[in-house]
Amino acid sequence: MLIASYSAFSRKSVNKYLYLYQDKINAHNILTFVSAYEKIDLICVVVKPNEARLTENFKSCLREILRNLHDSACDNVVFCVTSCKASNYGPGDTYDILAAFCCGLPKLGGLELSRDTVFCFENETVRFLADCVRDDDVRPSVEQSWRKSMESTRRLMRRAVEARPHSVVETLSLNNARRTIVALCRPLVQTAKCVAVNVHELKRAREKIAYCSSTDLPGGRVEIGLRRFRFVDLPYSATVCTSSGCCTIDRGIMYERVCHERCRWSPTIRMCRAFDAAGRCVHCGCGYRRHAWSSCVPEVTCVKVVLDVREIERRKDQSMDEVATLVDACAKLSTFLRDNEFFETLGDVISDSVERELDSLGASPSDKQTQVVRDGLRCFLATYKHHVASLAATDRRYSPRDVQQMIDELFTLPINGAELKEGVSIVQTSTDDAVKKRQKFFAIRSWFTSSCDQ
Repeated sequence: MLIASYSAFSRKSVNKYLYLYQDKINAHNILTFVSAYEKIDLICVVVKPNEARLTENFKSCLREILRNLHDSACDNVVFCVTSCKASNYGPGDTYDILAAFCCGLPKLGGLELSRDTVFCFENETVRFLADCVRDDDVRPSVEQSWRKSMESTRRLMRRAVEARPHSVVETLSLNNARRTIVALCRPLVQTAKCVAVNVHELKRAREKIAYCSSTDLPGGRVEIGLRRFRFVDLPYSATVCTSSGCCTIDRGIMYERVCHERCRWSPTIRMCRAFDAAGRCVHCGCGYRRHAWSSCVPEVTCVKVVLDVREIERRKDQSMDEVATLVDACAKLSTFLRDNEFFETLGDVISDSVERELDSLGASPSDKQTQVVRDGLRCFLATYKHHVASLAATDRRYSPRDVQQMIDELFTLPINGAELKEGVSIVQTSTDDAVKKRQKFFAIRSWFTSSCDQ
């Protein structure tokens, strides 16, 4: 069951822009959470009773969430009204506001507000556990709130059990496009690093053939060690520090510091046991915002190949052409995110990934290969930013279908396409698994049956 919780009503104007930004983050986080699942049982929108109007922030966020789901999501939308004791355990004036709001949304136009779609609760019921053995004056009122809320909870569980789950797997949406772009960042950085080293090694081999009378093998052929990368999926999720000061660099390969190797049952990174009350990591001292969950790690290997002069030139030119293709595609993907207001809280995820890698490389002692990787990433980033600026001057807009097509084309690149595809798949799968491992399961059917028998 997905619960989308929003404060749907007026806030103080002084915090208007702060709340607008936070609402976008909330909606973005909800879509990120939904992406890890194949089906949704219910979409619960939490509101308050007896309110005069809905805020524009709430309406725009709910529109955006529904726009990224199939039309059939209407059958799974319900409204949960809280603090409804004052409105005689009903929605009160909020009913008319919600009815008008649903009529204004095409996907909710067929939603009928009834006992099957509106569920009223009183927050006072939580106090019943504390007031059960004392404060006899308020106990009758709290008991009534408990009974009313328990009835609504049973109806809500019945609705969850009987509703046909909404499938989100095949939905082509902005959020699916965003997920793929975010998942592409880590394999993209690894590809750019490997290409930088490989092109350098190919140039050295070409110089060796040109200036040396003898080579490793007859016929003017040499053996070259080329870098390849792959992501290894871990059987657990770890809390790692992404700060450049905590990363270890070995021959241009960045290894993140693991602060909590097996992090489980914490719904947010802030609640990981690696952090103290102030949000500082007890192992490295960095703040929780510098940390992330990781359930896959990059593994770099060296593959020996034997090439002659023409093969070296062809391989070098092909590698550089693939980098140019990557830069052009990444610029278009960033343009897609920039042109969709809903993703403005993301920032430039591709540029941020490359810059974070450069910060980590710059904070460590430099060897020859590290310097080559650093120079390659700087060139990649500079070219990428130039392409982004050029696209910003045009009116071209890209759709989610265009995004998927561009990424599919990257997966067909002769040298690096297969590794990119495998890397994106592993990163997406590991991220989804990390979310699912933090969920808790409840036997709703058995609970519902036993509750109804009481």
